[in-house]
Amino acid sequence: MHVVIDQGWTMEMWRPVVHEFIDMLHLHAISATLKRYTLDSDTGTVTPAFPTKRTSSARELTIVLTDGLGPFWLQHSAEEMLCTWGTWQPLAVVHFLPRALWASSGIRAKRQALRPSAPAQANKDLQVEARDEDDHLSCPVPTLELGAEDLGAWGRLVVQEAPTLLYCIAAQPAAVRMPGQARSSAAADESAPDGQATGAALRSEALQQLELFRRSASREAKFLANALSVLPLNVAVMRRTQETLLPRHGPELFSELFIAHLIHPVVTAERLRRIDRVTFDFAPGVREELVAGLNQQWTGNLFTATAAFLDEDLGIPFVSSWRHLIDAPHRTAFEEATEVSLPFLRVELTVLEALSGPYRSRAKQLRAMLSRFEQSSMAVAP
Repeated sequence: MHVVIDQGWTMEMWRPVVHEFIDMLHLHAISATLKRYTLDSDTGTVTPAFPTKRTSSARELTIVLTDGLGPFWLQHSAEEMLCTWGTWQPLAVVHFLPRALWASSGIRAKRQALRPSAPAQANKDLQVEARDEDDHLSCPVPTLELGAEDLGAWGRLVVQEAPTLLYCIAAQPAAVRMPGQARSSAAADESAPDGQATGAALRSEALQQLELFRRSASREAKFLANALSVLPLNVAVMRRTQETLLPRHGPELFSELFIAHLIHPVVTAERLRRIDRVTFDFAPGVREELVAGLNQQWTGNLFTATAAFLDEDLGIPFVSSWRHLIDAPHRTAFEEATEVSLPFLRVELTVLEALSGPYRSRAKQLRAMLSRFEQSSMAVAP
């Protein structure tokens, strides 16, 4: 068995689920033949190089694990790759997003009736019972929700030659960009500030995205966005917040935030898992807009609880004073502004300005301190 794991940054919150899936494969005694590959969903590079034909006389099959949100999926570049792989083996994509969110990803799948004529039949040889002319697929790729129903149906298709209904990607040798797709990271890069786009324009665009998110996102995703707006963001903080406040849900809530372009990485991929740094942040203006509408007592309590987590569990020394900040803003010392502490202090400033009242004086002093630090940093920059 070949398992191809999407390594895009939007998959970062799904890492525990990926590990559980691999453990499940090991538990079912597939470990002896399991080969892992990683997919760079920015470039489409698979490491190590994926075979283009059968490598042994034994039966082979491939599962791709993804959320479909990387540029390689959004630009529909993956379809030709999948078609190539499906010419000589059974192949399926396990889509980590709930089916209701698939339309916001780069994976377009239609429900198809599939009929095999032999066990472990390659995708290109599967018979598709077409309902109309558009249903004629050169290489159907079963696309599965992460659950027993879809995985079991695909297993019966491959092992027992059982006809079944499954959602399939219409993988074609010459894939084309389909209309109505979600905005890709490449498109986002093209609209990044380059001297023509102003900070005000970026803020306006981000607030429009927030408005769309508020109208269309799940109640739980909106609640999570509100909670995260009070906090400095890294993978550990984000995961703990979701597991504490919304324990019945999972990483799909973060996917809703990523789809809406509300949160994005602010470090390179190699540093994304650091727990002592801010590695994610909100789009311009979004954090301030969210915090401004929150209950002040709830905001203070969440900020204080997370300060204890940052200090005790993550060992971040320059936020230790935050544990007393809400109760005693005038008696709490200011942390020194450095390149490392600056992203944390900006979050503190946003929270203080939203709380206002007894926090107004400290917010004014902190804003002046950060302004001086940023000006001095610009002065010494080469």
